Amino acid sequence: MSPGYLPHLLNYVKFNGDEIWRIIGVFDVEDENSDFEEMVKLVRNESLGNRQWNNSGRYWKNSSICIYLNNEFYNLIDSAHKNLIDTTKYYLGGNPSSLNLSG
Repeated sequence: MSPGYLPHLLNYVKFNGDEIWRIIGVFDVEDENSDFEEMVKLVRNESLGNRQWNNSGRYWKNSSICIYLNNEFYNLIDSAHKNLIDTTKYYLGGNPSSLNLSG
C-alpha cells in the first residue's frame, strides 16, 4: 500500500494542495466545441461556509454563489490545478411536465 493510503477515503483525492475532494464519477461530458469526452467530476469535501444563492431568482449566472465560485474561489486555486479544470456542460435531466407518473 502506498504512503497516505486511507481505506475509508478510496473515492477522494487531493486537489489544490492538500484539500480533499470527493470523486463524484466519470461522465461523458460535452465541451465548448460540442465534443464529448470522459471527465472526472470532483466536489470539494469541506463546506464553503454559510454561502447562499441570494435573491437572483432561479438564474444561475446571476446568483451570488456562482459569482463567488467563478471569481473569488477560482482565483484561490493554484495555477497547476487550474490547468486541470475544464469548461463543460452537465445535463441535469428531469421529467417533462406532461409525463404522467401515476401509473
